[in-house]
Amino acid sequence: MTTGKRLHGKVRRQAAIFAALGHPHRLAIAYLLAIEPHRLARLSLRVGLTTSLTLHHVAALMAVGLVTKEYEGARAVYSLRTQPFWLIKKLIGETALGEKTSS
Repeated sequence: MTTGKRLHGKVRRQAAIFAALGHPHRLAIAYLLAIEPHRLARLSLRVGLTTSLTLHHVAALMAVGLVTKEYEGARAVYSLRTQPFWLIKKLIGETALGEKTSS
């Protein structure tokens, strides 16, 4: 059974992902990027925020590895990465199917 510091180390990245997605604007941005990649101006319009505030939230999602930025010419295009969601699925699957936590 994983306990204490090993347990915290095991779930630290997933906790950061959940924390980043805990903000409604960031969750909305992730939702839109899951549908298709967006440039910042279009993403700002769709979310209803200023570009600077949208960039702030996108940066928070990038910091935990949920969003990537690529360039098409001089403009940045943001996309959602799926790999972090597999980490969460793995964590939940291990809990549901295998390891039991003690109370």
